Amino acid sequence: MRLPGWVRLPRTHAGQFIFYGVAELVSFAIITANFRAIAQGNYLFAGLTDFMNLVQGFAIGKFLMDDAEQRTWYTGLGAAVGGTCGTLLAIWITKHVYGQ
Repeated sequence: MRLPGWVRLPRTHAGQFIFYGVAELVSFAIITANFRAIAQGNYLFAGLTDFMNLVQGFAIGKFLMDDAEQRTWYTGLGAAVGGTCGTLLAIWITKHVYGQ
């Protein structure tokens, strides 16, 4: 697998839990911000969060497809916990940014 030199995927279970937990926290925060922007007709934030979601989703998907060692239960659990926290965090943030 050839990743950019600055990318170092975690090999320990704790590292995978944290890495993919943070990655999914960001991902679900972006998705939630996107849904809220679309619901409010906010073109700027809808477009921006669409782009961010696609780039981040592609990168994480590539990591998981290219490196079988990344596909563990720790990765999945971290993603589930991080995603849930990301949604809740994004609702709180976008209430302040979008005004509703």
